[in-house]
Amino acid sequence: MPYVRHTGMSFDPSHYDAMMTYMKTMFEMAENMPDLKGGRLVRVADNRIIGTAGYTNKESADTGAEQARPAMAGLAEFMTEAPILRKGEIVWSFDSDDQSKPTGYVRHTGVSFDSSKFDTMISFFDGITEKFRGVPGLVRVRIARVFEDRIIGTSVFEDKASADKAVQEHRGLMAGMAELASGAPIIREGEVIWSHDK
Repeated sequence: MPYVRHTGMSFDPSHYDAMMTYMKTMFEMAENMPDLKGGRLVRVADNRIIGTAGYTNKESADTGAEQARPAMAGLAEFMTEAPILRKGEIVWSFDSDDQSKPTGYVRHTGVSFDSSKFDTMISFFDGITEKFRGVPGLVRVRIARVFEDRIIGTSVFEDKASADKAVQEHRGLMAGMAELASGAPIIREGEVIWSHDK
């Protein structure tokens, strides 16, 4: 089953350019990893980025993480605190009809829920799949179960303008999700500063 790793990293903004120069070697490594199906690096705050890597399955994700370990160790000198890792299987996905569109903006939404309602939640998403086609600028959505009672939904848009415009559409689509959630969602979003797709 497809598997994703989200890594949140905090850094000193004054070292951003040096950090990105260092990360070029990591980007080259990613492009040569056969089981890495896609990756995004998103700047969600002045001092924070989230790196997302999608793999064929958990085994290939574990292998990829091991291969990246030396480079991640070097990246530590730019970080102001330990990275936060969230990982899990992709349990639901959506792709727009036109996958050639640019992917310039990402919104990550973390939602906690009653684990006994997991199947109901997946059925809910299955029931609104076609409605996502009407969301302007939406390229794709991936939902990963990162804990027994928590998912992270990653929505990829053409750009920030289309993401902002789509907020109203998402509110309408996701209204039914509120009764399944056990708390307010946590949203992290920003411009894509690197991407890789196969």
